[in-house]
Amino acid sequence: MPAYGVYDKVSCYLDDKDKGIKASTSSRGVFEYSYHCENGVNCVARDSVTGYEPEYPCKEDSITKQMICLDYGVIETTETTFSCDDGKTYSEEEFRKQYNRLYTNNTDQKKSSSSVAESSSSAAESSSSTEQSSSSAEVTCSPNLDKFFSVSKADRYSIDNAAPDASSQAKFDANRKITAIRDSLSKDTPKCLKDMQEDLERNFVAVYGAPYANRLPAEETCSDGTTRPTKEYLEQQKFDEEQAKKKPQYDEKYNEVYKEETEKFNKKIDDCLNDSNSIKRIACEMREMCPLYGVNLKCSFNYKCDDGISCQGTEGENDMKCTNKQGEEIKYTQEEFEKIYYTKSSY
Repeated sequence: MPAYGVYDKVSCYLDDKDKGIKASTSSRGVFEYSYHCENGVNCVARDSVTGYEPEYPCKEDSITKQMICLDYGVIETTETTFSCDDGKTYSEEEFRKQYNRLYTNNTDQKKSSSSVAESSSSAAESSSSTEQSSSSAEVTCSPNLDKFFSVSKADRYSIDNAAPDASSQAKFDANRKITAIRDSLSKDTPKCLKDMQEDLERNFVAVYGAPYANRLPAEETCSDGTTRPTKEYLEQQKFDEEQAKKKPQYDEKYNEVYKEETEKFNKKIDDCLNDSNSIKRIACEMREMCPLYGVNLKCSFNYKCDDGISCQGTEGENDMKCTNKQGEEIKYTQEEFEKIYYTKSSY
């Protein structure tokens, strides 16, 4: 009968007298080990170690089915086969499906099995003997290669990531909105809208590929017939639970920043579309400078415009001080400045 939904595997034990190299058919060697199984079958495991310089530096692992790729050097591989006296030869994957390969002597196991058989005439004695043999026998486990999980220890929901993640998403969505607007316009796209989209696209970060995720067995099958999660799987579950606890705080900050950034971009888009003079306005590049310490912590804004004028503004103040190409000083209020100029990008 299966224990906990998993059918028992036959246990095979490594011969204590057979732990060395039995043969050497090449410079790298063939390692042989003898196993004695509880069903009476004896097997010889042969680990054939080879090395080669590959034409393409990648090889699929025969057990995990993952690709192994090296940047340089020589690939060394080990191919394990099991030749048994029942007339069959197994690959390592086939052998593991039928047998548990254990690295302990089976003397105590045989004694406990004999004790159970001799006391089978009495139900009480049989139960007692079985408990004694179970407690004395060492339980060994091997990975279940049919079920894997991805290991990821990235601190995805750190509160420090919320603002930059939200800002990046707001820029991406604003860029998509501008593209949709440009596609729907029957007339030429306002220059301010084109410049805004160019500025957004310059801030995008190109990502090539996805981060590598290591895959490990999620379960292990033990010699007592049970199946249990691996240590690594339990550690990943604990990490995931900690991430889940951080997510509400992350989401709150993310939504707050995303809303602010989206409203800012939407206003710039609407102002550009609604202003009849938007196509005639002059483009300016803007540089923002904010002090990190000192008495005056207000940010200042410097503008370089396409008509040769340079302007300076200060956070919280409405006046703009400008100088034209002839060196003449001109003063604008913030509203007057925005009727003539618009910011296309930062420098």
